[in-house]
Amino acid sequence: MMMLDGVFSVLPTPFTASGEIDADSLRRVIDLFIADGVNGFTALGVTSEVARLTDGERDTVLDAIVVHVNGRVPVVAGTTAEGLRTCVDYTRRAKAAGASAVMISPPRMPKINSDAVAKHFAEVGRLFYRKVMKWTRP
Repeated sequence: MMMLDGVFSVLPTPFTASGEIDADSLRRVIDLFIADGVNGFTALGVTSEVARLTDGERDTVLDAIVVHVNGRVPVVAGTTAEGLRTCVDYTRRAKAAGASAVMISPPRMPKINSDAVAKHFAEVGRLFYRKVMKWTRP
């Protein structure tokens, strides 16, 4: 398993003028960042364009990243979702795509408490035996 250490760049999701995912531009960004010495990537984070992507587009973006990176550096996939079931689904997809780890935030829910947050992370961790990065929104 790759170490998660150093500088990880948050990848943008480039789009064409017609609103389609621009995979060629994404590959150029990946190569530029690797050439500049980045230690890894995060993709599909909650502060990026992920909220505007369909589930199919999420898969397309992550697949394109993992395939193009081709093991040169680790790829951490954001799998945060409003509920546990969707987060687990995104996490399974990330695992299947070959992500090195996942990054999740606590779920947004009314009356959230420490037990609910712990359960959320434990369930994702149980299903995703690799690494789970906990992220808190500022």
